Amino acid sequence: MKIYAVYVALPIVCFVISCSTAYKISHSSEEFMPLSVGNKWYYETAENSKMIKEVVSQDSIDGNMYYRISYTKFSQDSIPSNTFYLHERFDSDTLFVLQFSKYDDNWFESIQAIYSLEENEIVKYKNRQKSYGNIRVRGFNNLKVIEKSDEEINFNLYGDHYNYVMTYKKGIGLIYDSSWGIKLIDCNIK
Repeated sequence: MKIYAVYVALPIVCFVISCSTAYKISHSSEEFMPLSVGNKWYYETAENSKMIKEVVSQDSIDGNMYYRISYTKFSQDSIPSNTFYLHERFDSDTLFVLQFSKYDDNWFESIQAIYSLEENEIVKYKNRQKSYGNIRVRGFNNLKVIEKSDEEINFNLYGDHYNYVMTYKKGIGLIYDSSWGIKLIDCNIK
């Protein structure tokens, strides 16, 4: 009889313990922002024009491997009106964007997303700049996960002079960005 009690009690205890632990959704950066040369995303802008984001190459900058991304904006007449380039890289669970600032004539790197954050978790950056080789690193004042599921993550990036939302979809990448006023309409992911 004692052996029978152990067989019955042990599964019940294990079930109770497993139900009481918090459920964490963990993802790698590549799952939510698949960066490979040739990947393209097609967006509609708030002005009813289009924008194409394309990974065009990989570049080594200051010892880090970046993906060079072209952004081509189109007028409402579907004529290319502007193309500019940014660089994106992953470091563990974090997506960084490297860009050149014409205002202070220098490169800066900003954090776009931290995919391991849990829903309602906030990361606050007190130091907006720090030395990083020849590149200055700028973090957003606050990064909050508004919603997180197995398929989508919604971030709120905000500080003293900005407040916007970015949504990433698993296997697709950025599907919405309120700072640029863009919404995904199609993509070609390898």
